[in-house]
Amino acid sequence: RDVERSRGLGDVYKRQDLTSQTDVTVSDFNLRSGAILPGEPVKIAIGAAIEVAEPALTTHIDSESTLEISNDFERIALNQFDLTVTATGDTLPGGELSVNLSAELAADLKADTLTIDQLQLKLASLSLNGDISVAQLSQAPEFNGSFKIASFNAQKLMATLKLPPIETADDAALEKLTAGFQVSGNDNQIKLDALSIRVDQTAIDGQASIINFERPAIRFQLAIDAIDLDRYLPPASESSTSDASQSTGAETNEEALNLGESLAALATLNLNGSLTIGELTAAGIKTSDISLTVKADQGHLQVDPFSASLYEGKIDGSVDLNGAKTPPQVAITQSLTGVSLAPLIKDLANVNQISGTANISTTLSTRGNQTDELTRNLNGQLKLEITDGLLQEINVDRSVCLARQGLKSISGATDEAVCPEDEPTRFTVFEASASVVNGVLSNKDLFIEQQRSDPDKFLHIKGDGQVDLNQQQIDYRVTAGSVEKLADGSYKQRGTAIPVKISGNFDSPRVLPDVSGLVKSEAKSKLKEKLAPKLAPSDDDSPEDQLKKQLLRGLFN
Repeated sequence: RDVERSRGLGDVYKRQDLTSQTDVTVSDFNLRSGAILPGEPVKIAIGAAIEVAEPALTTHIDSESTLEISNDFERIALNQFDLTVTATGDTLPGGELSVNLSAELAADLKADTLTIDQLQLKLASLSLNGDISVAQLSQAPEFNGSFKIASFNAQKLMATLKLPPIETADDAALEKLTAGFQVSGNDNQIKLDALSIRVDQTAIDGQASIINFERPAIRFQLAIDAIDLDRYLPPASESSTSDASQSTGAETNEEALNLGESLAALATLNLNGSLTIGELTAAGIKTSDISLTVKADQGHLQVDPFSASLYEGKIDGSVDLNGAKTPPQVAITQSLTGVSLAPLIKDLANVNQISGTANISTTLSTRGNQTDELTRNLNGQLKLEITDGLLQEINVDRSVCLARQGLKSISGATDEAVCPEDEPTRFTVFEASASVVNGVLSNKDLFIEQQRSDPDKFLHIKGDGQVDLNQQQIDYRVTAGSVEKLADGSYKQRGTAIPVKISGNFDSPRVLPDVSGLVKSEAKSKLKEKLAPKLAPSDDDSPEDQLKKQLLRGLFN
């Protein structure tokens, strides 16, 4: 609805948008032009001020160009086109924003094309340069062009725009950003080729496309040479670091996980792409030669395959997140080969409890929304093999020695041997497999071999038990015994095998001799000594008696 209109340039024109009840005022309108004649270039200048009442915003527009129309009226060109738009208002960063656009524009009506050359768009220190052409302009427009974003400092740009700085762990992050790409498409798709992005020292190259804007299908192929993601994360505050060190996981103020809500965005995501990364640091973990393929459709996200070099070894696997199911389902298959554990665990959790070269395979699945639900529904299989390793804070030798002294004390004997200091346990082999049922890990085949100073003598540790991930509790028993390797490759037991119990929570496990096991083992040994003569085979035994003695000897191995 026209509320007021004044005739003449420079006067005021007001309009009210009845749908939004917003008043728009155009003032200081100016148009300067010479005679417009075919074949003759003419300078044109346009200026105006546009004021919006709610929210309060005033925009000043100033434009200059040279208009040229061909004699046959088939070609129209705007040369040296220059447009400056300056907006002021409380809703803008710093209360003011200014954008400048310059270009050479030409429309060929007969060929039905539009070309925009030497395009330059400037916003503070941000500058976009490029060229673009449009075919089938009046029918089904198809565009093709190339653009470059000149190098800029993101933090300085934020300061110029009077916006809060981007918080990063590294103060030198985001100092140099630049990009270049070729673009093509139409009213239903867009494609980026020769994509080249530089973020500080990181190079990102590749291509991407979006097909069907109503239900976008995203396709991409990207390659990153090297990036340290930890540099770009917000810095850890002293209070949060202190709280984390003094609190357990259950006591933190972190927002509870809801996997269903996190995966809700996948419902409309149609994604198919590949990514390679030469070197990556994330959460302290260093990896290289990363390659993955990711697909997402109707709430189902798959990363398959995934591979990377990891701490002198390699990781392969896949991840399957199905948000279309209720509750969401998760399946993970991973295989680690030849991975050096000490630097991995040090970078991951800043602990130094185990070292060695590891081969680990896992096949796990779960379902649920919250963390406790996902843990409770965790099922699968694990297999572990570590060679040439070291166990910190668990000294099996010392526990065995103390157990033997206790055993002799029970029998009334004395042992003046000095038990070794509480030092780490070195091992040549560490093998185990486990099944996970409803968040409880069960293992029955732990085997650790520790070599003595004598190359033919070893300490063999065998164990079984459970680790309850729900309650974060350990209930595990190992039996440690000295053995000697014989010429045929078999092992001969030396002395009494000592049972050791490992229990408690994950933060402070207890490693103590199993006294009840010791007594049972000793009683079994004494009983075996007394029964041995009676169980020895005799020529006078009947076949039935020989069978009975053989079965009884089997009870004592």
